Order: sequence, then C-alpha cells, then structure tokens
Amino acid sequence: MIDGLHEPFCGSQKKPQTYRKQARQSYLSIAKQKSPKRKKVRKAIRKQWGYVGRISIIWRSCPVHPGLND
Repeated sequence: MIDGLHEPFCGSQKKPQTYRKQARQSYLSIAKQKSPKRKKVRKAIRKQWGYVGRISIIWRSCPVHPGLND
C-alpha cells in the first residue's frame, strides 16, 4: 500500500518508514507459539495496531491516492 502511494513521488520525496519487517517478526513470534498467554497476545495485538496506526497517518498525509481519484 505504501509502495503504491509513494510511486508517483519516486525521486522527489523520501519513502516513509513503515516498520514492515519488525511488524512481521513480532507477529510471527506470537503466531508460532503453541499457546501464548493472554497478556502476550494482548501486547502483540497492541503492537500490530500501532503499526496500522502509523500506516494510516502516512495514508492521510499523502495528497494523492492513486486509483481512488478516478
């Protein structure tokens, strides 16, 4: 999603930081556990919502939404 938003500005602006690898790694650390404790699951969900929140901030700050302006 971020790659598609950044494509029109390639070269003129720096690509925003997305934490994509960290988000996947933190998800897999819980998903691979046999039966994670509730506290760990809640903490992992909170982390994932944090990553989604960052993406939505980037989405709102982008002046052009490719494919949505048609």
